[in-house]
Amino acid sequence: MNGYNLANEIGLAGSRPALLIDLDWYYGATAPYLGIDSKYGLSDVLSHNSHIDAELVRSTAVAYSDAIHVMLSPVSTSLSRAGFIRWRQLIPVLKVCRAAYPCTIIDAPRVPAHLATAIAGISQAVLIVFQLAVKDIHIVRSIRAAMVERCVPAERIIPVVSRYTRRSQITLEEARTVLDGSRLMVLSNDYATAIKSVNYGKPLAQTAPSTALRREIRQLAVELGSDKQGGRP
Repeated sequence: MNGYNLANEIGLAGSRPALLIDLDWYYGATAPYLGIDSKYGLSDVLSHNSHIDAELVRSTAVAYSDAIHVMLSPVSTSLSRAGFIRWRQLIPVLKVCRAAYPCTIIDAPRVPAHLATAIAGISQAVLIVFQLAVKDIHIVRSIRAAMVERCVPAERIIPVVSRYTRRSQITLEEARTVLDGSRLMVLSNDYATAIKSVNYGKPLAQTAPSTALRREIRQLAVELGSDKQGGRP
């Protein structure tokens, strides 16, 4: 699941755009996915030497559409500076995002465990995306246990089964049992639809609005909103 699709559905459901923060500091996938190019992004906010406020966040984010604004990953704006980021500033910056946008989605596929836990601690919902494989299920269980141990409420942690097919050797019920009865969300295995969104650089709402995959992501956005979680930090 691309974070921009979830952010787009949440933005479409509201009266103001959602903010998508790309925390993939190895690849910065959001920029090439959406065809965004900007000199400014998250690294500029984190390295700001004076007061960081909502206006700085809004002026640094890229307005992709009326539904999504994007804070680009450090590697998307300056690869040479990506290794010299003030990550200690990250949590205060995320808190400022609350004042700048009604909803913030943090796409963090590759962050150290301590940073992931810190982000989870200030988030109203934590989505862990995985596939129905033994290795993945046990990794999700370990991540969930570590977060709960560090005082992240278990009910905020939502495992999301990606690329789901009924022909999987492992059933949803078996995965749920291993994950201590956790509520599972499901996204269908529809590679053709997903890759079309990526190749066109547009959310599923534009490239494949009537597909099951788009409906599932939209339903996920609705459920997050109904729980008053919405993915906000």
